[in-house]
Amino acid sequence: MKRSVTEKSLLRQMFDGEFYPCENVVSEDPAYRTRSKEMYELKEYIKQMLPPEDVKQMDKLQDLQQQTQEMEYFTFFAEGYRCGVLLMIELILGK
Repeated sequence: MKRSVTEKSLLRQMFDGEFYPCENVVSEDPAYRTRSKEMYELKEYIKQMLPPEDVKQMDKLQDLQQQTQEMEYFTFFAEGYRCGVLLMIELILGK
């Protein structure tokens, strides 16, 4: 795969602080957008039925869920990276 003259290498993007895989990756599963929309609509429906104080608690729960998901995503990313490096080492060493 050839890059255009203006397209930066991955190494250059990393050096320049422009490489954010967690922000650029979106599931390609056809059901992803449907499920996301369903979740959003269900959350909004439930929020409408709750008193304001409970809505605040639900928002807090969503924030905590997002924080833990970000931690999980980092773990998945790091493990995938580790596996990729180990695979490259095996290939280079001819194991």
